[in-house]
Amino acid sequence: MNLTFKIITNRNQNRTTTMTIQIKGLYMSTCARRGFTVAEELGVAYELVPVDFAKGEHKSPEYREKYQPFGQIPVLIDGDFQVFESRAISRYIADAHGKADNTLYPKDAKKRALVEQWISVEQSHFNCVDAIVGQLLFAPMFGGQPNQQIVADNDVKFKTTMAILDKHLSTHKYFAGEDFTLADVVYLPYTDYLLKTKEYSNSLDNYPNFKAWWERCSSRPSWQKNSLLFFFVSRSGSRCIIDARGKYMLVIKPRVKILIVDDCDVTIIFLA
Repeated sequence: MNLTFKIITNRNQNRTTTMTIQIKGLYMSTCARRGFTVAEELGVAYELVPVDFAKGEHKSPEYREKYQPFGQIPVLIDGDFQVFESRAISRYIADAHGKADNTLYPKDAKKRALVEQWISVEQSHFNCVDAIVGQLLFAPMFGGQPNQQIVADNDVKFKTTMAILDKHLSTHKYFAGEDFTLADVVYLPYTDYLLKTKEYSNSLDNYPNFKAWWERCSSRPSWQKNSLLFFFVSRSGSRCIIDARGKYMLVIKPRVKILIVDDCDVTIIFLA
């Protein structure tokens, strides 16, 4: 079976800085997408430096020694400076490369405290979504089977957490107030992938305020530009993930051959 398609991307060339930061990772990475979104939001030029997950590059001694001792992505490189952990990367981009008056990561102590509060909530309480996505989306994607007990256990926390978040968003346009901030960015990747699962595709219907927040945030150009991913499963069971930018792909099973024609054209050949 041959499948050929053409993807047209609309890239913003209006950047506020001529310096290009590098982010080691994958376009599909939940954590890397936080950094990409912040850079897009602030008009900061950045370049993806792909990490070869198929070959286990991120777990190699060289990678651990030079970039990330825990063998994870993303890692930001800015000249001779490096930092890992997506929330730290997001804060750094906003502070080091954003305009002084940017509202994404406000300088005012009280406003910033509220941003940090909801970032902490995401890390401490929204991690139930991370666990659910890991089982329902990523496990099958990599040829595994979901652990339904993990899903069930985290679904209890999901319902409790979502009720609290929905109540908060009933009186706030965004998590930290009237402005879109880093507090919103951190929730986006796992919410996106949760809605891509069959089991939770309509889950936001029970949380109308959170759903309205999601629709506001996910329609922003900064997020749209980092949502161009395609996941294919052939009849023979081969799997591959295509980044619509045409720059990096993750082949999950070797029976899939991917040919890059140019920056917008991709030909996928599923081998029988």
